[in-house]
Amino acid sequence: MTRPSERSSALPLPAEATDPPAYIGGVLLAVASLGVMANATVSAALPSMRDAFAGVPQIDTLIGLVVTLPSLGIVLTAGLAGWLNDRFGRMPVMLGALVLYGIAGVAALFTTSLWTLLATRFCLGVAIGGTMTSAMAMIADRYRGPGLVGFMSTQAVVMSAASMMFLIVGGVLGEWGWRYPFLVYGASFLMIPVVLMLLSESRPAGPARNGRDKLDLKPLAIVGVTALLAMIMFYLLPVRLPFHLHAIGQPSSTVAGLTVAIATLTMSIAAMSYSRTGAKLAMPLVYAAIFACTAVGFAIIAMATTLPWVLLGAAIAGAGNGWLFPANNLLIATRAPAHQRGRASGFHTTCIFTGQFLSPLLSGPIADRWSTSGTFAVFSVVAAGICLTFLIVARRQR
Repeated sequence: MTRPSERSSALPLPAEATDPPAYIGGVLLAVASLGVMANATVSAALPSMRDAFAGVPQIDTLIGLVVTLPSLGIVLTAGLAGWLNDRFGRMPVMLGALVLYGIAGVAALFTTSLWTLLATRFCLGVAIGGTMTSAMAMIADRYRGPGLVGFMSTQAVVMSAASMMFLIVGGVLGEWGWRYPFLVYGASFLMIPVVLMLLSESRPAGPARNGRDKLDLKPLAIVGVTALLAMIMFYLLPVRLPFHLHAIGQPSSTVAGLTVAIATLTMSIAAMSYSRTGAKLAMPLVYAAIFACTAVGFAIIAMATTLPWVLLGAAIAGAGNGWLFPANNLLIATRAPAHQRGRASGFHTTCIFTGQFLSPLLSGPIADRWSTSGTFAVFSVVAAGICLTFLIVARRQR
């Protein structure tokens, strides 16, 4: 049974504390944003990559893994990264992950084999598991009270804006050739000295001492399920939308990048409203709003035959996801004990990227049978069903 306080407001917040200097938050946001760079940078160049490796059997299925294989690396290792954060500290994990990120990202620039390219993408995912869990754990260690709510909204805005920027940059670089977007991953090497100079260890000390310090599994399960489902759907945009644009006569990788960037722009705008609006709602209503926008946006894309309608659908679908990350990250930061934040963040990261990895695998057979427009139609119906489920839950909690 839900407690009355949980029905009327989103989350009970910890006591206020002095927020760290702005430059600390800036560095943590930059490190966290590396995760969205991984897939966003190369998605617009997928059609060109498919042409470059046209002789490889099953290339239409395999090429989607270029975008999502990093997600598999994260899925298999983010839990371990979270444990390492809690066991050895945030800084060693973050620094090691930044080194691996740069090496694996730039190495793809020089490969001549699709299989080698896929291997570097998997290693990139391993690195992202380390950067995201360590950054999230450091954020939860340093921020409290209203400052935590505000920072979570800011984080979602920055990550959405970064994703939009990387999509545009990747699309423009992709016009010169499919290899050039991989140059962007070298930014990781520039961040290493910044992290060394400006960040310090924040690992909480001491084991759990009583039952109140145990991790509450119910909200963690909710976080995981919503992240998994939302990412399965959202990643139809970078994985399937470029091919839908091809089908309606818009083959340019720049147009594809800009179209997906529209979704991240509206996601960023929606995230800015979370601390003022979303944080005051019961969590089932927050999740219902997320999937309602997805359902409407995908329905518009499915019926669209011109670029403006596709842009509108992408914008609406993206707006819904603007509340997802601040809501889930806030739930973790307020419900996970300090000594288990790394593991909780690792679980959330695992669910996010499991959804991203599964997205092309689940949507591929539908696209093969009913085209990309049919794919968006099917997932629109699924999103509507999830929205209705959360609305029923919210009604029962009144």
